[in-house]
Amino acid sequence: MYAFIYMDAPPAEEMCRSLSIAGKNVGFFLDPIRKSASFSSNLSGDEWGLIFFVGSARETALKVSVLSSDEEPHGTPASKAIWLNNQYDSEKNAEHIEQASKFVRDSKTLTLESYQPTAGDRGIVADRQCLAYFSGSEDQFRRVVLAQALAVAYKKVMYDCMAELSEAVRENNIEATISLYEEILQFNAGSYFRHPIKLELHEMSAVWDILAQHFRLQELNRELTDQLTGFAMLLREEREKALHQREIDRDRNERSAREKRDEIAAALRAADDKRDRSFHRRVTIVALLAAVLMMVELTPRHFRDFYTNWFESGYTRVAAFIDGKISTQ
Repeated sequence: MYAFIYMDAPPAEEMCRSLSIAGKNVGFFLDPIRKSASFSSNLSGDEWGLIFFVGSARETALKVSVLSSDEEPHGTPASKAIWLNNQYDSEKNAEHIEQASKFVRDSKTLTLESYQPTAGDRGIVADRQCLAYFSGSEDQFRRVVLAQALAVAYKKVMYDCMAELSEAVRENNIEATISLYEEILQFNAGSYFRHPIKLELHEMSAVWDILAQHFRLQELNRELTDQLTGFAMLLREEREKALHQREIDRDRNERSAREKRDEIAAALRAADDKRDRSFHRRVTIVALLAAVLMMVELTPRHFRDFYTNWFESGYTRVAAFIDGKISTQ
């Protein structure tokens, strides 16, 4: 039996029932993985529609074809697997290694030195994007393929995130970078698990360890985390620069405001001084006139003569004289 995993969703109308293995629903994943996933199949059960991380920004749809032929039905798959029935006898694995090598490498170079036992008479040879599973259970092979599909989904998400984050940083697109940063943190916190298989299921836990190592999931996630750490440092530096610039702008604005206030105060003082000089001038003129009037005996006729003959003609001269005196003080 052969399985081919593709990076696209099958036609929804063909996925008409929930995927089951040995008449049971898929139950070996941890609850956060299982509850955020959708597993369906067609009536014959040889085409699966798998959706992982449902509802997240990194929802990933895969198509799996499980066939009795090794002819790839839909072009080049992202990953593939072969079940080699050893009839629960690991000593028969040697009879199947050539077939495994042909499927995995298209050659006869694969040996049992790469064989990794998972439980009793069962084991895996992982090479490139392929798995060869030796066991006497077809149903267990289907579970292994489901775990392999999750590993493929994890790898796709991490590759996509690293590429998008690198591009956003390179283009100095801060908004897109921050959005990706938040998406990745949410994905790592809610969807990525080093051991997404229930630990009490010993063989499936061992299968996952082999898959995670083969697809380098821990290294990819660590590299992605390092990218996030680098971006966080870059973002902190940018924020510190922005804060420093805001402080500079605030000081400049406060200094400009003080200078404007000082200019207004100076203008007001100048206006007050001008009003004071005008007032003193008028007071001085009135005082001089009063002194002149006190030196003579006035009658109504005197006042008329004074006003007519002297005041009208002399007022201008007196005012000019006084202005000159005041301006020289």
